[in-house]
Amino acid sequence: MKAVILAVLLTYAAASCMDERTTAIAEGHDQRPGGFVPTCIANGNWAPRQCQPNTGMCHCRLPDGIKINEGSRELRYCECPIENYRKTKRGLLGVHRPKCQKNGLFEKIQCHEGYCYCADESTGKRVSEFVVSSSHCELQC
Repeated sequence: MKAVILAVLLTYAAASCMDERTTAIAEGHDQRPGGFVPTCIANGNWAPRQCQPNTGMCHCRLPDGIKINEGSRELRYCECPIENYRKTKRGLLGVHRPKCQKNGLFEKIQCHEGYCYCADESTGKRVSEFVVSSSHCELQC
């Protein structure tokens, strides 16, 4: 039963992007200034980064199409904003939510509960030892 429900939900999410894309094109959104036409990936899910070519504004979406941030001309990547959004939505105390740059990459210095470390900008993975947050200026990231 759970597998059937999951399959239906995944099919709905995948169909939603393609359906919305088809509708947007049929309504001429691709020809309007500021018009938005969803970008879908091969499996039918929403592409993480969605942009309006006429304005240069981009935002991030989850695979099911949920928009997670406001539009920005600086946004180039969505891994950090998506991870931050998912951890925030869980509502758990003590969970590290990554800090993101305006372009969507991870901040090079990440801090959590009094400790800081250098992080890979693309993945957010720790690439240094932890230091006490008051010493984070000593990190050479």
